[in-house]
Amino acid sequence: MHKYLQFLINFLIAVIFCLSFTDCGLLNKQKSTEYSVYDVQNYLDQAIRGNKTSNSLLKNIIDSSFTLPIIFEQIKIDSINLNNNKIFTIVLQHKNPFYNRFALYDKDLNLLLIDKSLNGVTELKNYFKENALNIEVKDAFVSKDSAIISRLSIYRQKESTFALVYRAYTKLILPDNTYTQDIVSSVKDSVSTVIISAKDGEIGRDVFLYDNSMNKYVSSGNTFEKIVLTEVSNLLIQPQKPQLIYDLARRADEIDDPSYFFQMNHFLINVEKGWTLFKNYNASGNLKKSLTGFKYINDSLNSSIFIAPLAGNDKTENYVTSKLSNKSKGKYTVFFSDAIEDNNTVVRYFEYTCANRKFLLMIQINKSIFKTSKKYFEDIINSFVIDC
Repeated sequence: MHKYLQFLINFLIAVIFCLSFTDCGLLNKQKSTEYSVYDVQNYLDQAIRGNKTSNSLLKNIIDSSFTLPIIFEQIKIDSINLNNNKIFTIVLQHKNPFYNRFALYDKDLNLLLIDKSLNGVTELKNYFKENALNIEVKDAFVSKDSAIISRLSIYRQKESTFALVYRAYTKLILPDNTYTQDIVSSVKDSVSTVIISAKDGEIGRDVFLYDNSMNKYVSSGNTFEKIVLTEVSNLLIQPQKPQLIYDLARRADEIDDPSYFFQMNHFLINVEKGWTLFKNYNASGNLKKSLTGFKYINDSLNSSIFIAPLAGNDKTENYVTSKLSNKSKGKYTVFFSDAIEDNNTVVRYFEYTCANRKFLLMIQINKSIFKTSKKYFEDIINSFVIDC
């Protein structure tokens, strides 16, 4: 009995010594949190309801400017096993694309990518290529009530993050025809596509070359994009449904990097933070007939800028009643109207022509702000450039 008590005392002393001076694998060991899809779902549910702590864990996937709670039409959460890591994917879909989100996180919920420019996601898949994980997302939207447009976006792992390396239209369904753009070859330096019309068969091809400085595949011709824009602009249909259905409204500082935006849309205009961009916006106010383009809105200034490409022989006079009686010529030929006062708003119209490109620009400014900030708006107009 004495030997047993002595052994017990010595054991307790050893344990106390261990706990006091070493971690012994029992104390001071930080247990690493292993998140699951269930955990991510729980944090997301709380974030949508307005819980700031949960939203912070998800790196503010829900913008603080949103009115909460938000009722999403679809929420998809999944995980991808990547070596010793885990990638969580989140897709949020809302009837208003402004709220749509596609986000990637690692196993510790570090944000790898967030894309706020997707419409209704129709398909998501992943695969390994170029020694990296690639994630393909297909989305679709409707324009002018009758044109269904699909896109493909490819995100590629690059070290400890992901980047959008390829984005292009893949299908245009019209009442009387269907156009498709399919990838026929994809290698490290290029992506080759074939363009097919249901009526006429193969009508063209395109090549997207990898630009290291932009970390994207880009096309110098954007052949299929031009077909989509031309066909949709030629639809003689007066839309009855809301047309804010492409991409999303984004803060100016969240727009694609300028060089990529210029490459894709063939123009740039320098607006500061506070302006929100709506792509594929169908404008009809102050116009004789509707026109699809890009609209920048600044709520605090109660002002907006609308920019639309004009195809072929189309011209501004087809859309505005005001005379473009002024003209200037430099790098571009510019016809423009005088400032027109309409109730509490000042409106001006511009038509820019350069080589084979033509744009209509309409600016609407709150009258009281125009009087005090005229130079501010003149600087914005003067910043407009075209890819000639």
